[in-house]
Amino acid sequence: MRRGLPEEVVAGLRAVRDARELDEVECGHDAVLVTAFLSGWYLTLDGRVLTVSFFGEDVGVPVEASPVQRRRVVAIARRRFELPGLDVLWPVRGDGASDCVVCDGSGWQVGGTDVGSGEPGEMPCRGCHGLGWTD
Repeated sequence: MRRGLPEEVVAGLRAVRDARELDEVECGHDAVLVTAFLSGWYLTLDGRVLTVSFFGEDVGVPVEASPVQRRRVVAIARRRFELPGLDVLWPVRGDGASDCVVCDGSGWQVGGTDVGSGEPGEMPCRGCHGLGWTD
């Protein structure tokens, strides 16, 4: 799903790209690697989320992420890149939505270890996929 990103977000994502060596998917799809664990998760500069498997028969083939995968990747990108304009990729909370009972409305759960700091890691909630609320 393509969604136009505000120019300041595109500029911010380009700065992320310019700060490091890019992989094949980032170069070929004008994307930024958001996170990787068993597969790569990318945000393109036109607002798509791609996933690339590291295992199985489709290794290295970028495919559009499912809606649930998309929410999780956008949640990570919002936190990692601190670009407020990424909110255009975030659904609007409906009037009937309730805080997620799994994460108490935070959108995040403790899980694993942050490899950079050695501290407990966080990941988007399995109940709401990073939203902090459920319909």
